[in-house]
Amino acid sequence: MRIKNELKKIKLKITIASPVCISSGESYGILDYTLKGNKILVIDYDKFFEKLSLQEKEEFKKIIKTTDSRVIWKVRAFLNKVVTREIAKDEIDITDKAKERIEESLKEERKSLRKLKIEKIFKTANTPCIPGSSLKGAIRTAILDRLLEELLKSGQKKQWIDEVIKKINKAINLITNGEKEEKKAGFRELKLIERELEAQLLCFLNKERKKQLSKFLKKEPSPTAIDPFRLLKVTDFLPVCNLKRKVRALERGQIPPVLAEFVDEGSFEGYIIVDEGLLKSLFKELFRCNLEQFSTTEWIIESIRKHYGFVFKKEKELLNDKTPFRITGKAKEYVIRYNTEVGKKRLSLIKLGKFSGALSKTFKFEELRKIYDQKAKTYKPEPKTVWVTEETETPGWCFLEIEDAD
Repeated sequence: MRIKNELKKIKLKITIASPVCISSGESYGILDYTLKGNKILVIDYDKFFEKLSLQEKEEFKKIIKTTDSRVIWKVRAFLNKVVTREIAKDEIDITDKAKERIEESLKEERKSLRKLKIEKIFKTANTPCIPGSSLKGAIRTAILDRLLEELLKSGQKKQWIDEVIKKINKAINLITNGEKEEKKAGFRELKLIERELEAQLLCFLNKERKKQLSKFLKKEPSPTAIDPFRLLKVTDFLPVCNLKRKVRALERGQIPPVLAEFVDEGSFEGYIIVDEGLLKSLFKELFRCNLEQFSTTEWIIESIRKHYGFVFKKEKELLNDKTPFRITGKAKEYVIRYNTEVGKKRLSLIKLGKFSGALSKTFKFEELRKIYDQKAKTYKPEPKTVWVTEETETPGWCFLEIEDAD
């Protein structure tokens, strides 16, 4: 069998609808920033030491040499006094609620170190961007959901689906009612079930396919060798306009507010590249498994629209019929185009980043939709609460638009 190299390149645009935090996994600590008016000033320590007067340098040395248990708070107070915009390497707007949270936490001292951390957004060369892995994960969830929906409608593998549901319920029972080791076993079992489900939906390796692929490759394939998402490459998405960032205090139910940096407004562009030749060769010719729809932009967009349309509806219910984001400015333009004939083929809502919620990362099918309830220490089909911003928007909503496809 000969493999043709047929790469399809799709140019996409992502526009922010509600504040998005693509977390870098790092945070600004108590000595990384100071608060000035309605802004966070991120300290450039090279400039800081250059700008200090001799008197200020002596004062700083005395503070850091003390063995006082309050030394960190004394350093913080000193920074607050001397740091100006000239010493900052970055300035970020801050909401009133986040500012209030910081000021209250500073008064508590010892108890507040963790509360004063601010989650950082992902950046490349100091420029906020959306990593391809973040978008690819969101698309993967939507496509898996679509494939499951089609499998359920067809009535195929009903017995297998029923067995999967039984296994899930058994694992959840262990997590909810078991002893420590049984709970661990329950969590491990859920992970295995998740992998098994994905393997079936995506025509993953089974013994026969593994044998076929080994013969074709003339070597032992890796466990993910025929995961079709390996044939879907997503570039990082870079900004195409000035972005508006803000530090916010996010809330969810009774959980104390969490501080994080968000992109509030802006657009990003990037590409999806699909290896159509390899996709057709492996799945259609080698495995007689029809996954060619992966390379059709309309099918991908339709899958994303279906999944995140469901998430939008559920979040609206949790917000007492309030829309999860404000329909103003750019969002209003997209909403007007959303259900036009062109919009249905080229435009979709999608949720990205941290705080986007468990609903966006699971199936629509209730029997397989399991969301962990931290308070109850068990899994449920729906969350009782969602993360909300100060304006009662749920974070992470974006518009994904096809700009061009080869």
